Amino acid sequence: MDECEEFFKEGEKSSFLKREYYVAALSYMRAAECFLEAKLYKRAYVAAMRSIECLEKTRSVDVSDEYERAFEAAYEAAKFLDEKKLVSIRERFLSFLVGSASNLELSKDYIGAAEKYMKAAEIADKSKRSEILVKAVRCLEQAAEMKMRAGKRESALKLLQRAKELLLKFGGDDSIKRIDQKHGALMGVPEVSLVLKVREEFYKSLGRMREEISERVDKAIDELRKMVSSVEDSAGKLLVVDGEPTLFERIRKKGKFFDKLGYAILEISARCR
Repeated sequence: MDECEEFFKEGEKSSFLKREYYVAALSYMRAAECFLEAKLYKRAYVAAMRSIECLEKTRSVDVSDEYERAFEAAYEAAKFLDEKKLVSIRERFLSFLVGSASNLELSKDYIGAAEKYMKAAEIADKSKRSEILVKAVRCLEQAAEMKMRAGKRESALKLLQRAKELLLKFGGDDSIKRIDQKHGALMGVPEVSLVLKVREEFYKSLGRMREEISERVDKAIDELRKMVSSVEDSAGKLLVVDGEPTLFERIRKKGKFFDKLGYAILEISARCR
């Protein structure tokens, strides 16, 4: 506890007396992490927010890593405080991570960008998570393409596999197909996804079932036709089901032929009562 307070006091001295904001930010940050470890969450939150304030005043120094560290401390502390603080710091932290990822993407550091997007997705709510993960997948694909061009096949495969694992968490058949095609090209196999193969087999199986059912229906029609030819209707006429169903009638399983057949079946049923 004394050590935590000492770090905090060092931050106070540097920020308000010496205007050494970067040094102050680091002291506040150490204090925040120390308070977190001691489970003094309110003090940890205050120290982390002071660190962020000082980093905002820092000039001519790249402090992106320090920002992330301070935001993370504030976010972890806010989980144990009121909901309003948690929502506020989560939105700021999320905005920072997405912005950092976007900058890394522009500089073609696709792996670094993907890592930031994935971290952002971890703290985002469900309404934003899928959108952020799509960006992470896009970066992993671009990183894989760069590895392919550099001849680093194994690294490219690992990146594509990682992208596919992300997609499987939130769906996206089209994206999975694209990943599988790239993966297949690297492996030297046909560019057909496992999902599409399963679907193809399913429809083939369904087609075979339909053919089998159709054959059974045709056989039943023939048997009924023979049966009704020796039966008279209520007017004393022999029942006749002549002709053949048209192709369209076979597909729809209704039409004039089936009307005749249905009438004959009703007459036979009436006789059997």
